[in-house]
Formats: sequence, C-alpha cells, structure tokens
Amino acid sequence: MKKGIEVILPILFFVTLFSSCDMLDTSRTYTTLEKIEKVKNDLANQFGAEAGYGTLSFVYDDNVGTIVLASGTDDFSESTALEKRKMQGFWEDVSEITYEIEGDGNLKDYLFTMDELKLERIPGLIDQSKVKLVEEKDLDDMVVNTVFIDFPDNKPRGENIRYFIDLEPENGGTTFKFIYDHNGALTSFDY
Repeated sequence: MKKGIEVILPILFFVTLFSSCDMLDTSRTYTTLEKIEKVKNDLANQFGAEAGYGTLSFVYDDNVGTIVLASGTDDFSESTALEKRKMQGFWEDVSEITYEIEGDGNLKDYLFTMDELKLERIPGLIDQSKVKLVEEKDLDDMVVNTVFIDFPDNKPRGENIRYFIDLEPENGGTTFKFIYDHNGALTSFDY
C-alpha cells in the first residue's frame, strides 16, 4: 500500500502543477469573456494593476495553444517598458523597449490602460467577423488565430486603438483579415 501512495502522490503533484499553470491549456484564450478576464488578471499580475500597455497580441498555434505577447509597465517615471510573452502557461521577459519621449511628455502618454483597451470587445468582434464570413463568403468553419491591438500615433488618444482579427478555415487556407476601430466598427475586411 505504501508503494502505491509513493507512485500516486508524485503523479497527483505534477497533474496539479501543470493544470494550475495552464501548461495543458491549448485553447484560444481570447474567445470568451471568461477567458479575457483571466488574461486581464494575468497581465495585471505581470505588469501591475495600474500598468500601461504599448502592444498586445494573441497568436494561436496548434502545438502550444495561445501565445500572449505584451509590452507595458507600471513605472511611468522611466522611458522603458518590458515586453513579455506567455506560452504554455509560463511568462518570460522578451526585451526592454525604450520610448523616445519629446519635451514635457511622459511615458504614460504613449501607453494605454486596461480600461482603454476594452479587451472585453474581442469575443464580440470575433463573432461579428465570423458572421460576416458566413453572410458574404458562405464560410462557417472559421477559427481565429491572431488578435492584435494596435495604437497608431496619428489619431487622438482614445480614438487610436485598432483591433486586428485574422480568421481562417479550421483546416487551413485563406486568411481573412478584419480591422475594427476603437468603437468596434469594422473599418477593413480583406483576404
């Protein structure tokens, strides 16, 4: 009996470890509001609750699941931010980004808060994209593999957030590209 416990306890330990750190999760972590909330919590844990973000993207890979790539900081007194990547449940630092700040500018002027990013829009934008493909192209087995949030500098703050969503057939093929503005309105559709 003691031998059985010695075998079972390490197995239970590793199953608990891997399931708690998302290592076994190969799903698309940006397709539901519940998953978006988890991503928001992960980002807050990595960058700080009041962090500003310069980039944010989600890329899905069949072998590793969702890869989250983000740059941000909660220290606005400097001109640098960290770029981090989450893959198979683990975060790692990728690089340090230095911003060129002119005049009396502040790093905070170049970054966006989680509230401004409105990540909760992403699942709805994915659904809108899928509906458009059903209506216009009669394609209904589409999956989203990339979501990228971009912040072009040539628009007023708050109006310059764009959501890029790439869909393709589940078994591969043509990639359909959608771009939505800060209000969630479709501005571009291409393939």
